[in-house]
Amino acid sequence: MDRFDVVLFGATGVTGRRAVPYLAHRAADLGMRWAVAGRDPQRLMQLTSGLPLTGMPEVVEADLASASSLGALARSARVLVNAVGPYRDSAPDLVAACIEAGTDYLDLTGELDVVADLVARHHDAAEAAGVRIVQGAGFESLPFDLAVAAVAAAARRVGSRLVEAEALLSVQLPPGLPRPSDGLSGGTFRSLLGVLRSADAAVTVDPACLLPAGADRDAVRSASPIGTLPRLRGASVVVPMAPSPFLNPAVVHRSAVLGRRYGVGHAPSFRYREGVALADGLLSLPLQLAIAAPVAAAATGFKALATLAPRPVRRGAAELLGQLGPSSGAGPAEDRLEGWRWRLDVRGTDADGVDHRVVVDADGHPGYLATARMVAEAALLLADPRADLPDRSGHLTPALALGTDELARFDHARVRFRSR
Repeated sequence: MDRFDVVLFGATGVTGRRAVPYLAHRAADLGMRWAVAGRDPQRLMQLTSGLPLTGMPEVVEADLASASSLGALARSARVLVNAVGPYRDSAPDLVAACIEAGTDYLDLTGELDVVADLVARHHDAAEAAGVRIVQGAGFESLPFDLAVAAVAAAARRVGSRLVEAEALLSVQLPPGLPRPSDGLSGGTFRSLLGVLRSADAAVTVDPACLLPAGADRDAVRSASPIGTLPRLRGASVVVPMAPSPFLNPAVVHRSAVLGRRYGVGHAPSFRYREGVALADGLLSLPLQLAIAAPVAAAATGFKALATLAPRPVRRGAAELLGQLGPSSGAGPAEDRLEGWRWRLDVRGTDADGVDHRVVVDADGHPGYLATARMVAEAALLLADPRADLPDRSGHLTPALALGTDELARFDHARVRFRSR
């Protein structure tokens, strides 16, 4: 039997079930065959029972605990989307199976130590096999990585190179009082605790951790240190990116070095920073600072634990925090997903001092609804033989895998990239 264009593994999970209706609609428009995969075919059939016949997926049974099942799953797809977290448990075996099967792979992980390990172990094999391994293809890090790449492309069009970029996120919550579940989900929280327990926790706060062998990592660390304290930009307080300020910089710098199109002379000279802009106005500064304090404290505390604390201390802290934080299935309520609006403003300067700007306007909860749509559209792009994508393989960032020529496709995901 011919392979499915896209297979979604973990379709009944928090993110997977929100990607299902999007894939059904878009796969029908594009004339693509797709499937959902998981341990329980009955649950999968119930999940998809209300979809229109034109977009109805097939069902593939797959068990993460069985190597033969994962091999069959990988061979069933041209592009496999892994929505089964935590990724330190699911990604290693699936990535290996996809490389062996010649299948492209995407996931949503924010576990940077896992990504760094898979880069080191599998980039060369994936490149030799002509396979694209793309991790962090949701809110972290796809819009940030693609927007910076688009600014770099604007600099190239005028014969220059991007030397610095700043990405500022602003978020408008749905109407009504904010709820604790609007923010950090149980799954993301448990992933962060997994990082603290790992042997390589210090890797996760290093902006150079995803660079290839031979790259000047110290130059990247010097040019783009990841700050965890609030800063002022005009009348707005900028706080560290939440839930983690450490993932996007590492991804963007991998794009810069492997893409060889950022920086002056050598990509490590490229400078990147980001943050969340809380508001804009002098009258709101006291409130902004009150919000900024716990966000900065959390980022600073995580960095200190990851870099300074021995592993037994980190494990103890993770156990304590695990008793206080949200459970693994906790997340935003369904009635709080659609009302979100968020905007990513990326401004860059090229080697000739010319400024370039790309703005991303998006709808839907960033970590759940928008993420589900983004990873689904990215998978369809990778599976589309008509798409104008870079001719690259290996362990790639979203920008290296997708390029910037097809950004308009993300309009369908209600994530709109526009040059200004």
